[in-house]
Amino acid sequence: MMSPIQVLLSDRIHELVVGEAAAQGVEPSQICGKIIADHYDTRAASKTHKKRLHRPAGENDLRQRDSSFRVEEAFPAYPPQSLRLAQAFIDEVAKLSGAEVRQRNRSISFMPRFVRIDYVLSGRSPVPGLVASFYGSGDQFDDPRGLLKSGAKSYVTARITSAAELDYCRPFIARAYENRFGPPQP
Repeated sequence: MMSPIQVLLSDRIHELVVGEAAAQGVEPSQICGKIIADHYDTRAASKTHKKRLHRPAGENDLRQRDSSFRVEEAFPAYPPQSLRLAQAFIDEVAKLSGAEVRQRNRSISFMPRFVRIDYVLSGRSPVPGLVASFYGSGDQFDDPRGLLKSGAKSYVTARITSAAELDYCRPFIARAYENRFGPPQP
């Protein structure tokens, strides 16, 4: 069940919300509802976010095979640093594999599966960035800094909070692909 609520916004914020809604082809109330839901209820955020991303036939942002996936459209209220790092990570994966991008809640996955962004860090996190997972065990990666930690199933994870950390992790993307599928074919 959903209940209506009236929210007062400053003129500046109202213009930003209306502009974002127009860019995404949704109502401004959906943008506000998603932000509030993300803040208070993860399950409600999931339902709202899925609805917001559905477009007319042929335009589904949940799955995109090319590099047109834009993090700032999927996470409009997230810190700019988190958005830049997540977009750079996606672009790096696309260079290697041309993988299909899928987004669900705060996660971004790729098909075929060998890496994923477990979550983009929101403004509630003390440091912006992302948490990414790479297919393989820790001993399969050259990680002298010890950035990689054990993750779920056959993955290791890294918390990436700077461009330097992302640069350090770039080789892990190719290594995760090799761990899963063997060397990339030219």
